[in-house]
Amino acid sequence: MNEARETKYKAVYDSIVAGIEAGQWLPGDRLPTEAALASSAKVSLGTVQKALRILEQEGIIVRRHGSGTYIKSASPGANEIFNFFFLSDDGSALPLYTKVLDISLTRKAGPWSQLLGDDGDFIKVTRVTNVNLEFQTYMELYARESQFGKLLDMPIRELDGPALYRTMFHTFHYPPSSFTYNIWLARAPSRVYKHIEMPPGRDCLNWEIFGFGHRDMPLFYQQVYLPPTQRKLRFDAFPKIRLDKNQYSAHSARSGEVADSEESRVYPIRAARGGYR
Repeated sequence: MNEARETKYKAVYDSIVAGIEAGQWLPGDRLPTEAALASSAKVSLGTVQKALRILEQEGIIVRRHGSGTYIKSASPGANEIFNFFFLSDDGSALPLYTKVLDISLTRKAGPWSQLLGDDGDFIKVTRVTNVNLEFQTYMELYARESQFGKLLDMPIRELDGPALYRTMFHTFHYPPSSFTYNIWLARAPSRVYKHIEMPPGRDCLNWEIFGFGHRDMPLFYQQVYLPPTQRKLRFDAFPKIRLDKNQYSAHSARSGEVADSEESRVYPIRAARGGYR
């Protein structure tokens, strides 16, 4: 009997989360009443209430007394979009300047296909993040084309700074709930060194970031490369950084034209007071 009850409330939970992921309910939308959900799922009111309690505990919904149950914003807050950041000597977060280099469609297999599955195409997003004008990281992010394919239709400059994550997690309704990391010291692929200003063949910091959504749904795989630095690197699923301490480059003035081909662009980017050089 207990097992049957567990199955029923889990089915209600899964149904609501699936509706959110499919865009049936958007952030801020009010869910049907508990009685309506119970009638639709053919379960008891208590079963629905248990599913809603868990959804509320996980931050997926918010219940307002006398008003109803609402879908919580799927977008991470401005200070919750980073899964790593760097510390100054006084322990505060260093400024970051993030720029998207390229967005493309690929069928290439790799560690990302082990996480995301190999039954479709992948979106590949290549980015660089300049840290406090001191050094630069290089990142390649992979996600399912079926979930994030519309990124290909967006102007690339609109995805600089925090805009990429905000678009992925808000516009497409796939908020992250957890991250897993692997990190090691090793040589990087040859394409990486020009972006992180290191001689080819030298060891650099390599790490993998696995992003998961609700119900442990795999959302993205990211490879990051970092040159040697004395700056402390902190990993956090939900770091708390004041936005005014973390200025981005998305709307900064840029000097010079940017070529169409990634390989022909001049890197690394360096933020000057008036823009990039």
